[in-house]
Amino acid sequence: MKMFGLYLSLFYISLFGSVHGANEFCVSPPDLYYANVNGLIPGGYNNLIKGDQSPCTKDIASLRYRELDGRCNHPKDYGSTLKPLKRYLPADYHDEKGWNTPRLYSVVGNVALPSPRLISWKLFPDISINSDLSMFTMQFGQFLSHDIGVAPVPTSPNHTITCCQVSSRYMNRDCFPIPIPKGDPRFQKCMEFVRSEAAKDDDGNQINPREQLNALTSFVDSSNIYGSNLGTSLRLRTENGKGALLVTTLIHGKERLPNDTSSPPACLRTESPTSYCQLSGDGRVNQQPVLSTQHLSFHLYHNYIVRQLAKGILKRKGFKTSPAHVEKYIKTVSEKVKEMLFQEARKIVGAIFQKIAFCEYLPYIVGPELIVKFDLW
Repeated sequence: MKMFGLYLSLFYISLFGSVHGANEFCVSPPDLYYANVNGLIPGGYNNLIKGDQSPCTKDIASLRYRELDGRCNHPKDYGSTLKPLKRYLPADYHDEKGWNTPRLYSVVGNVALPSPRLISWKLFPDISINSDLSMFTMQFGQFLSHDIGVAPVPTSPNHTITCCQVSSRYMNRDCFPIPIPKGDPRFQKCMEFVRSEAAKDDDGNQINPREQLNALTSFVDSSNIYGSNLGTSLRLRTENGKGALLVTTLIHGKERLPNDTSSPPACLRTESPTSYCQLSGDGRVNQQPVLSTQHLSFHLYHNYIVRQLAKGILKRKGFKTSPAHVEKYIKTVSEKVKEMLFQEARKIVGAIFQKIAFCEYLPYIVGPELIVKFDLW
């Protein structure tokens, strides 16, 4: 099992690009579909906050496993889900109190602010850069970012909020459509934009000035594989959320990610009979094929570890360890042992993911000097 984890790490390193020698840090031996990329919360924000958000009351020092929602992972619950994002500069909204309305005019001269699209178009043009790093460097970065943050967007019941083709009289209060400048090479007149959810206090009232929140844990804890809340975790596990293994779907005899049957659909499906939206710990799993593949890799690796742990237990007890005997043991063992198998596998997957992120990936991105300066390894 240790060798398999090492091979997985080396596989990821090889995909980042040219390897100019061993890294000095942390040295140790289906059909895919177009995504409906919206960052939506199924059922809306109020459904998301139904989970227990009370402060941790457990003895943190005695906890063997990380909490899914990040509570108890820090003495002050820092980094847990649904916490307001910390600002580098104070908020400065357009309304009189400076609490909520997006800025429309400049601070100096009271001049109308240009379209955000115009700024991004003119200041950040597409450029080609010769690099030793591969496209996968970006794609793993996306996968990693989906483990540590998402600013949730509100929805209307069972559908997304539309802003561009709605008169201002009937426009949703969270709409802030972006006008498109003339000559734009990609868009026509309007870009859909819905403001992210506002953070709320313990009584459900909006925090003023308006603050944005993180719906995920801020830790690199593989929440993109296992979910940042109990509901998602239970959907991903076999035996109605009590099994040690993660659910898979068989496509042409191969194990793939489970089917996401939520409404509205999590992606835009094709007409293929094998077309389905994939379910994982993060709702953006369907955004692009390589992202989905990374989710699948760690998803299946969890099940591999569970089977290896079960095989080791059977071997120590002197029982047969054939694949059939291992599967039977995993299904028939007590719920307590199933939970142990699940959590131990989750812990190992999280450790391997952290090693790849901090020891192999970050040095390529920020350089060894900053790794040492900010003690990132």
